[in-house]
Amino acid sequence: MANPRRFTVGDLKELAGMPDLESPKQWRDSLTYLVLDPDEQSVIESSVREEIMTRAWRVSGDNDSAVWERGWGEVALRVETLDKIDPFALSPNYFRGEKIFRLNGRYVRAVSDDAEFLIGLMIREAILAHWLAPYSEVIEFGCGTGLNLFLLANRFPEKRYLGCDWAKPVGSILDRIARATATRVEFCQYNMLTGSGLNGKEFKPGTAICTVHAMEQLHTMWEPFIKDVMRCRPAVCVHLEPFVELYSTENRFDELASMFHQKRKYLVGFIPALREMHERGEVELLECRRVSFGGKFHEAYSIAVWKPI
Repeated sequence: MANPRRFTVGDLKELAGMPDLESPKQWRDSLTYLVLDPDEQSVIESSVREEIMTRAWRVSGDNDSAVWERGWGEVALRVETLDKIDPFALSPNYFRGEKIFRLNGRYVRAVSDDAEFLIGLMIREAILAHWLAPYSEVIEFGCGTGLNLFLLANRFPEKRYLGCDWAKPVGSILDRIARATATRVEFCQYNMLTGSGLNGKEFKPGTAICTVHAMEQLHTMWEPFIKDVMRCRPAVCVHLEPFVELYSTENRFDELASMFHQKRKYLVGFIPALREMHERGEVELLECRRVSFGGKFHEAYSIAVWKPI
């Protein structure tokens, strides 16, 4: 019989390696999961491997915004019809209630369909709030549906936010978030693959930059974006992303995540480059840590925090 457990704020602090994290808002009370026995783990590993190998996956790195225009356009239409918005209204359509997810080096099974999404919300809000609290202006690149900006605006309504994305429908989503939170949330159309769209825009000293599941789409083509970031001279840069270099090479569980990461052509090379930039004295690397939580196939909430010197 699988053993039910509840994901707690203590679990969150342990995952992030930050005992002083403040408690995030819990949008729903559906955080219970089941710990599976070794036989079930093995069955899931085999099915995950089979799906990775046989499914026709869309790969990252293609300079084609059509998929995002369509996906974020659907979200834009949805939020305009609602009197009140919450994180579920802003949830990307690829969150489909998958009950199997990764936690602390093993697969677990959610009791409710939205447990993985809710735990992800806690991780996003707590870690972003921890690092971004001191700064009056926050820029999110690859902001997508504006979910992270919504969480931050609810937590820090006094800040000014700029969401950058290459899909035009994001502009109307951010307008809706601004109205819902009575917060300054603005939009800039920007292409992370080419580093185009800021057009020499100046940012105030003390501006913070973040990305969440956005750099993953750049594969090996992250340098134009990082050059733009360096030109902005931000006070801090916070990334919650899948970093393939943080997986172990010594167990099947991590090998599958790495296989999936490479199959999708997600972000490669940024963490080694960031460490080299730190060694050369170009940046200060403040945090680089794996967060052992994610969907069935990989972990997309690992932390890298740095600032230009």
